[in-house]
Order: sequence, then C-alpha cells, then structure tokens
Amino acid sequence: LGKRSAWRQSEVLQKWMNKLTEEVVDPATLEQATEPEVRALGACYRLYRSQLEKTNSLDFPSYQLETLRLLQEHPRIRQELHLKISHILVDEYQDTNSVQERILKLLTNDKQNLCVVGDDDQGLYRFRGATIRNILEFPDLFPNKECKQVSLTVNYRSHPEIIKFYDQWMHRQKWHLEDKRFRYKKAIEPRQDTFPDAPAVIKIATPEDGNHHQEILAFLHRLKGTGKLTDLNQVCFLFRSVKHHSVVALSEFLERNGI
Repeated sequence: LGKRSAWRQSEVLQKWMNKLTEEVVDPATLEQATEPEVRALGACYRLYRSQLEKTNSLDFPSYQLETLRLLQEHPRIRQELHLKISHILVDEYQDTNSVQERILKLLTNDKQNLCVVGDDDQGLYRFRGATIRNILEFPDLFPNKECKQVSLTVNYRSHPEIIKFYDQWMHRQKWHLEDKRFRYKKAIEPRQDTFPDAPAVIKIATPEDGNHHQEILAFLHRLKGTGKLTDLNQVCFLFRSVKHHSVVALSEFLERNGI
C-alpha cells in the first residue's frame, strides 16, 4: 500500500477487492497460500465480504457475483430463463470478465445459441476487471470445435496509411509467451474506396525523459500563425497517463506560456 493516506489506501484495496470478486476467487484459497501477502489479501477479502453482508450492502462487482450465485443455486430460475431466451449476442466481448463469462455459460444452457463479437486489440477495460483471455480462449469453451469463428478484417473507418502503419507495428511485437498467446493472428485491410492523397500518419518517437517543451510551444504558435488553427481548442494531446511527471511538466509549461 505504501506510505499513502488512509483514503488512498482504501482506493487501492477496493480495486483488489473488486478484482477478486470479478474473478470469483474464494478467500479460503488465498488464506492457504504460502506467500504472506496473498494470505493478507485473503483475510482482507473475507473481512470485506463480511462487512458487506453485515450492512446488507452490494458493491458493483457483487451484483454480478450474486447473479452468478442465483443461477448456480436456483435451477428453477435458471430453467425459466432458458425458456425465455432463444439467442444471446454479446458485443465487445474482449471487455468482459470471468464472472460475466460464467453467467453467460449458465444462461446458454449448453445450447448453440451464443454469439460473441469482439476485437482482442481493443481491450480497453482491464482496469475494470476485464480479461483479454475471455475472447482469446472463447473457442476452448466448446468441445469438438463446435465454435464457428468468422474473421472481420476489413476496417471501414480509417485511411489505408493508418491501417498499414498499425499492421506493421503490431506484427513487430511479440504476442506469445511460452504456451500462451495474447492476440489472434490477423492482418487488417482498408475498405475498397478512393482516399485523399495526403499524409495520414505522423510518427514521433522521443526518449522517455526528453524535454521538447519549446518545440511543442513553437509548433502550436506556428499552426495558429499560419491559419491552420483558428482556435487552440482544436488541438488535442493524447497521453497514456495524464498523471505522468513528464505530462504534468508539459502542461505546467504551456500554462505558464499562455496556453
């Protein structure tokens, strides 16, 4: 937890509690671990679950966990739902977590009535407990290769140069570790169309600790001065984290210089 305020420590602990609920982890399993940190986590989780029960409360992951228990422990309710549901379609399947996958399996009742759509390259919600393994291992849920896979490889949104850059970059990365894979093998293609003959991709690579504040400031002024921008609000900066020290330093520098 580090030397943080009690409030910040609570936030960190809450993320761990959510993760354990979403992965349907039994606290007893954690409490039997050899590592003292894992045993401590198990004790925290047991206490947290008991506090929820004591106050008759549910957090968001508990809604999902209680739904799973309802389907597991009450066959009559499960059967009623099977009669009502003919097919299930799940979009953005790469953003599901373990408890959601278990709920889906119980709702389908082993019928071949489940269709999932997703892109393993767009796993955006890992911070919320989503696991990319759900979509990568989805075919393995069904024996005898019953799962039919349809590849959707045409990108209807982007310029061909953007797609080419993306494909080349992704193919240079390592997507295997021992017996685990982290991506379906694929090559994305642009739609058949005519596109503007203009640069679509600009790649800038700088050292992690590089300071290019003056160059960025001059670039913004040049865009404004040549009329390519009518308002600086037309500029958007994208960062992996807005709290990174280099991002904060750039923000403070631009503010000191009137931007």
